[in-house]
Amino acid sequence: MFSKPKFSFCLVVVAAATVPAAMAAASNIVSDQFSGTTLNSVWTLSAPAGNPNGPAIVQLDGNGNLVMNVPAGSDAWLYNRSYAPFLTQVVPSAEPANYEIDTEVTMNGGTANTNTIGGLIVLGTNNNGQYPFTVSLGLQNGSTFGAGNTAIQFQVPGNTLDFVNVPSTTPTGGPVYLQLVRDGTTWTANYSLTSAGAWTTLGSVTDANLNGQNSTSVGIFTKAWSTSSAVGSFNYFDSSPVPEPASLGLFASGVIGLLLLKKRKRA
Repeated sequence: MFSKPKFSFCLVVVAAATVPAAMAAASNIVSDQFSGTTLNSVWTLSAPAGNPNGPAIVQLDGNGNLVMNVPAGSDAWLYNRSYAPFLTQVVPSAEPANYEIDTEVTMNGGTANTNTIGGLIVLGTNNNGQYPFTVSLGLQNGSTFGAGNTAIQFQVPGNTLDFVNVPSTTPTGGPVYLQLVRDGTTWTANYSLTSAGAWTTLGSVTDANLNGQNSTSVGIFTKAWSTSSAVGSFNYFDSSPVPEPASLGLFASGVIGLLLLKKRKRA
């Protein structure tokens, strides 16, 4: 039988341990393993027509991959949307919302190409009027920054914030794991050359650098802005919530309560 002080001690420990999980914002963004041959209805495919090199073909391959086959001249840079396909879903809850999205991408089936990128994309409030995207994180083949090497790039319209050349020991074209994290007013870009979860931070940017754009939709893209076509293959698209900062404060309150109970017991 617990004495009264000990019983209170147990209640505080349970509350402190469970509050952060309970306070974590639910992720309203739908994860997708790209199984079968029919796209989940949550996705919207935007692939402008009119490219003289032919249309972009976006489909499931039946083996658990989403494949974007994109002809040359399909750009998405600065003010130029051109013909690059975006596969996106709406972020249901208004920002600021904390969440992360990640994917595994292979470009061109392991064969290096020139100036092609595939990865994660975030669209915001001004995308339709001015910019093709808010932030993007992609695997690039034929990087102009790395003297022809494959690279990972974190970008906002008109500016490459950060990039890293993929080591020569990594298979050309990937696979590479990419992650974008929305936490408060900050976007952080992470990548891994080995597995999802073994993340290395590439860079970050705040809303103040994005003209106050909130993300309205998120998803994946592939672009090819020179004379070469591109094939981006995506193994999955995952989303999960990032715990709200308030939950950490409640956790700290639980710890303080625990210390007060210990002091009472000694008295």
